[in-house]
Amino acid sequence: MGFRSFYYTSNLIYVRAFNNGNVYINDINGNLYSSNIKTKPSIKIYPNPAKDVINLQLPSTAKNYNISIYNIQGKKIITTNKNIINIEDLKSGVYLIKTVTDTYTYENKIIKL
Repeated sequence: MGFRSFYYTSNLIYVRAFNNGNVYINDINGNLYSSNIKTKPSIKIYPNPAKDVINLQLPSTAKNYNISIYNIQGKKIITTNKNIINIEDLKSGVYLIKTVTDTYTYENKIIKL
């Protein structure tokens, strides 16, 4: 398990952050504080730019999800719960793809060729 250490010398604070999300802080008086910070898992969208189909690779923890695609004016033009989306009928341009899972919301840009 790797970790990173940070020092803030003016207040004599020592911070250790581990890859598993645990964070430990020692203050000037020797008090120890800890927290578990969960990082948001990422999604992959490919190919991007795309001509006719985009694929979304979601985290394995995402059992239920809803995907919406918006045009540049903010109008929702596609809603689906499939991770392979046909964008063949969209005009060329930039779109926002919003993916909502049980625990996280992702917003990404896609380019339609």
